Amino acid sequence: MTFHPHHVALSVGTLDRSVKFYEKFGFTEVGRWEQQDPQATIARLELDGFILELWDTNGDRGLPMYRQNMVSELKALGTKHVALSVDNLEEAIEELQSQGVTISGSREDSSGLNHALISDPDGILLELVETK
Repeated sequence: MTFHPHHVALSVGTLDRSVKFYEKFGFTEVGRWEQQDPQATIARLELDGFILELWDTNGDRGLPMYRQNMVSELKALGTKHVALSVDNLEEAIEELQSQGVTISGSREDSSGLNHALISDPDGILLELVETK
């Protein structure tokens, strides 16, 4: 049996705001529907075969306190971030900054990867990884 990645789902506070944010990274909305139980509006975005589902449950409670600080979040169980690869990190940062995206920092980590962290409109971490 072979397994392949299919999608990642994120709960967001405002669906249209989040769709516009992720479109800056090349995602395209390919579908939207209403879920009855639990009640939610879901947008499906796609980028090169990778699917991102954004769930708006109309009950935004914000990020838990531990997720509001990256250092404390690392110690908590669960998902840490969604990562996208780029050929040239500096060019990607410049392009995103020209579109109003704030980059929280970039550096080479102990594994030798150049990467940058970005918070989406709800504070969910997105990582850009340079793959030369």
